[in-house]
Amino acid sequence: MTRSIPARVAERAFTRWVADGNGCHISTYSCGSHGYAQVGWWEDGKGYGTTAHRAAWTHVRGEPPPEHDVDHQPSCDKRCVNVEHLRELTRSDNRRRGNRRWPLGQCVNGHSDSERVKCGKRIVCRMCVNDQQRAKRARQKAVRV
Repeated sequence: MTRSIPARVAERAFTRWVADGNGCHISTYSCGSHGYAQVGWWEDGKGYGTTAHRAAWTHVRGEPPPEHDVDHQPSCDKRCVNVEHLRELTRSDNRRRGNRRWPLGQCVNGHSDSERVKCGKRIVCRMCVNDQQRAKRARQKAVRV
């Protein structure tokens, strides 16, 4: 279970930044090894923390659902807390988009997300599966000849 970000912490994360030339609001909080600014607080004798951009989002737009992440736009700095540069994504879409592997709305090969289907426990791209099956049949045919 994730702990709710207190309003005082969310406001602090939203208001402590310096502007850069790209319109980003660069947080003045320290960065973790992941490169994101982080903010912490004490509650009931225990320390808690979260990323500054998630706290800033919470201050302006409210706490995102537990299964969602707050993500930066592709051209944005990881330390940015400008809510206009952030978006809410499902965990799976954020992981899929991680390391700029492929854009939202597409599979790794550029097919539309509307082609995604459930296959057992996985969600796969129907077009990619069809391409893979065609290639496999062609390889098998070449071996037989």
